[in-house]
Amino acid sequence: MACCDEIESSHTRHAACLVGTHAQRTPPVRKEREAMSQRETNLLWLKDLLDHLRACQKQLQWAEDTEAVQVLTDTMLRDLDCCRRLCEGLRRRARVRQAV
Repeated sequence: MACCDEIESSHTRHAACLVGTHAQRTPPVRKEREAMSQRETNLLWLKDLLDHLRACQKQLQWAEDTEAVQVLTDTMLRDLDCCRRLCEGLRRRARVRQAV
């Protein structure tokens, strides 16, 4: 799956990693038929990635073996790349809206 260009899939990519680390806030209640905008979807995906980065960073503090450090840092680098692409897309769409 392309990590984040136009996210339309489930936001549970890191569900196993985030058990117990989700934010305490509850999202606003939506009507069942009201769809999320692409911007809302991307912002939610960005939040998920940032939460996952925090979880990985905590694990990295305690990781001692080389393989664990490698897996965690590789994962974090992929997540950072996805965050960068999501932010670039949000910025690009904001410029387009401003120009209109």
